[in-house]
Amino acid sequence: MSQRLSPVLMILHLALLLFAGTAVMSMLSAYDRSLSLPTVIAIVISIVVYAVLVFAIRTDQGAYLLTMGAAAFGTLFALFFITQFGHQGYTEVPAFLARFAGLTTLLPDLGVHLHQNSVATLLEMILPLALVLLFFSKGRMRLVWGACVVILLYAVLLTYSRSGWIGIALALLIGLVVVGMTRLSPLRAALVVVAIVGFSLLLLILVVTLGAEMPFFRSAVETLNSRLEIFRNGFYLAGDYPITGIGPGGTFAMIYARYSLMIFVPLVTYAFNLPLAILVGQGVIGLLAFVLIVLMFYLYIYRVLRESQPDAPFYGAWIGVAATLIHGMGDARQYVESPFVMPVLFFGIALAVICGRIAIHNEVLNGWIESGGRGRLLAGIGVIAVIVLAGGFVLFNQPIRAAYFTNRGALDETRADTFIRPNVPEDERAQLIASARGWYERALAALPDYPNASRRLGNMSVDEAQFESAIPLLETALAAEPTYQAARKGLGLAYVWVGRTADAACMFRQLDSVGEMREELYNWAQFRAENGQFLLSAYALDSAAVLDDYEQSNMDVWRLIGERYEAGGDTEQAVMWYSRILLRQPDDLLAQERLQALSRAPVEASLNALDCPT
Repeated sequence: MSQRLSPVLMILHLALLLFAGTAVMSMLSAYDRSLSLPTVIAIVISIVVYAVLVFAIRTDQGAYLLTMGAAAFGTLFALFFITQFGHQGYTEVPAFLARFAGLTTLLPDLGVHLHQNSVATLLEMILPLALVLLFFSKGRMRLVWGACVVILLYAVLLTYSRSGWIGIALALLIGLVVVGMTRLSPLRAALVVVAIVGFSLLLLILVVTLGAEMPFFRSAVETLNSRLEIFRNGFYLAGDYPITGIGPGGTFAMIYARYSLMIFVPLVTYAFNLPLAILVGQGVIGLLAFVLIVLMFYLYIYRVLRESQPDAPFYGAWIGVAATLIHGMGDARQYVESPFVMPVLFFGIALAVICGRIAIHNEVLNGWIESGGRGRLLAGIGVIAVIVLAGGFVLFNQPIRAAYFTNRGALDETRADTFIRPNVPEDERAQLIASARGWYERALAALPDYPNASRRLGNMSVDEAQFESAIPLLETALAAEPTYQAARKGLGLAYVWVGRTADAACMFRQLDSVGEMREELYNWAQFRAENGQFLLSAYALDSAAVLDDYEQSNMDVWRLIGERYEAGGDTEQAVMWYSRILLRQPDDLLAQERLQALSRAPVEASLNALDCPT
């Protein structure tokens, strides 16, 4: 069968190449390329798999064999997961489900650990294929595929992946609507739509009325809130590396901790959103390539549905892709365990393309494109793209230059960070820091109020003990990024180290976790004291006490604040804190002794709660 490649598929294939290219180029920007290499290899292999399948499978028999092979593989994988479940040590699975799953843990521990969401990401692509084989097969094969569907459903249930469940449910609902509109009579199609709407309304009512009382929904809401925080912080982080990204794969954890959360422990290992993970890892061009892949894929699906009657595997493939992409909005296991998860996504895309091409017998577009319209369309798309890019560069020249300079500075700063690269030589580190500062200053020369450069330069200045110069930069950044923790926390710490403890406490009040910030201040106080920086230690303890609205009941802490102020040479603040102790405990002998040693009388001290401006 001779094949005529449609413009839609040509654009899809160019987008695939661009996606792979940005992955390879972004790996060169990673602070440790070995962390990005597995994901880059997975992306390249996935696209190679796509190309081999699309250009090798050209018959209905081949498409069906491919579908059956995928369903069989998924079933075997599900069986392995089910029989190993009890050895995995999953902590989030409810007790009743874990007890039930223990009965089907039939094999000894083989030492293979599988992340639940990764399993769900793989199986949600396979399950629709098995379903269509079940519905469109006959005789004994229907029993075989029915057993496969049961096994797959049970495995998906055991994953306890809420995002995976939502992805499968929404994709299957979309699939039912599409099938109803294209393959059923108007009456049956209307009944399908009414049933789906009724089921959705019933589910919504149950969630609204019972959700607050059900642990499942409470847990889901808590997870959603934490994911939204990661999405917000991750989006701001991506703005620091918009051109190159930070590199795909395992680079996220350290950079997110250091520059978004501003902590020294990598608590979040990856971005829980596939588009965001691509944006952070591969930059804007990588994300645009992925978006173009998805858009062209579903444009192709639309045209196939409009112009032909494709076989069952076509529906299973694009519904499986939809499930994976919907799941990707709340998770990104394709980017974390991509070597065995990402190829499945591109397999689904390839299978849908194969089945669609066969279904319409190479007549993807209408006849006007066959008579020369294809070239005109591609030329028109190219001209429009060039015009848009050129116009955008002219209109947004300064922001683009500022973004580029900030990206260069962020890469140098990352490579110089001893938390991220503890073994970086000191002379190399000094050169990288100087280079990063130069790039940030060039960004601010191009666009004086550019928040990303202001924030990065301000926080870097805080790290270098240039506290006073950091404050105006961080105030500029916060004005543009009022919800970003790195801007607010960075400014709060700058206020701490110049002694503006009330202003610092007001900044910290608006962070996502005030309790964790309080503990961090105590850790800073200890660190500063161990390094002989007693005044800075006092500032950290003072800020923590103000943050608590002077509710601290342990006067030893307040006494320590006074002693640190004494050791740092600020007698006035020492006297203030000893006086506060006497306001709370007038007979405190130790505070009286310290005041006597300083030859000072108690002063009028306030214990009023913090009054922060709104």
